[in-house]
Amino acid sequence: MLVLEDVGGAEQGDCLQLLDRAGALQMAELLATYHAAWWDRAELHTADWLEPVHLRTSEWLVSRRARFLDRFESRVAPSVLGLLDRIEAVQARGDERLAGAPHTVLHADLHLDNVLFEGEQRTPVLLDWARASRGPSAIDVAELVFAMTPISELDPVLSAYLESLERRGVANVSAQAFRRQLGGALLRMVVRSTCGMAPWQPVLEREERIIDSVFARVAAAVDYWRGQDEELFRL
Repeated sequence: MLVLEDVGGAEQGDCLQLLDRAGALQMAELLATYHAAWWDRAELHTADWLEPVHLRTSEWLVSRRARFLDRFESRVAPSVLGLLDRIEAVQARGDERLAGAPHTVLHADLHLDNVLFEGEQRTPVLLDWARASRGPSAIDVAELVFAMTPISELDPVLSAYLESLERRGVANVSAQAFRRQLGGALLRMVVRSTCGMAPWQPVLEREERIIDSVFARVAAAVDYWRGQDEELFRL
């Protein structure tokens, strides 16, 4: 079935920009709505088309790291390069932090180019669900709080997300436990923002700016979260 909707008048987001607090809170509410609807449902594990978020093999990580460093080393902060030296341990620690977390449906490709804002209230609408998968909700939330929102807004946005989950019937989500999962999701973001970027061949000047913004945001997230959870980085 193909469903078409007229989105004339809506404004497309721009991944080179960051959300203000109001926009970030609206995005937190939207993510919570999607995540709560599928939170820990048995159907997630019987839908063959909905694959889990994949971990990468050691061979993939090592080969992509070499390619990434060859192309981008001079554009990446030392804090991220230090993690690249131990990229297999980074993935393993991230997986360890996320192990046992309830699964839900993930968008898994969150950035502002995939968001429309409708009406005077600038209500966000998520586009491009081609990478939809199942996994811990912290993977989507990490993109919101570390890559789409100023780091100074992390705590109110995270609180809004957790409160919205609870209002939608998801009980017993510990804020402390979720922050631990968020650290694991950040380490997965490090992998995606480095090894995952290695083959990208930018054509437009805007794409070059996107690459640099990705590197800058993941470095800022690592530096900030190290002050919140130093143990996460003892690899």
